[in-house]
Amino acid sequence: MIITEWAIFDVIFSDGSQSSHLVGHVLVKGDRVSTEITDFFPETKTIITNSDRKYKLVGGSRTNSDGEFWEQWKNLYNVVSYKDITNEYTQRIKAIFN
Repeated sequence: MIITEWAIFDVIFSDGSQSSHLVGHVLVKGDRVSTEITDFFPETKTIITNSDRKYKLVGGSRTNSDGEFWEQWKNLYNVVSYKDITNEYTQRIKAIFN
């Protein structure tokens, strides 16, 4: 799937578990928060998630964490805290392409 306007967050849930998730806009399907990220391939700008979905990162990242869809997801899954780690991923991509 192609995902645009993407960001990546490390989240902690109310049960104490922690995972990283891709947030963005999937073409045709709309806004999405992925299941847990399991692999990242910066050379192809591809993220694989726990559900075996492959996301191709297109365009620049966004670090806007106040989107309505993201807020709803955090409430639904009882997120108690989160950190924007998008820059960690963009730096790994830049290291390959620069």
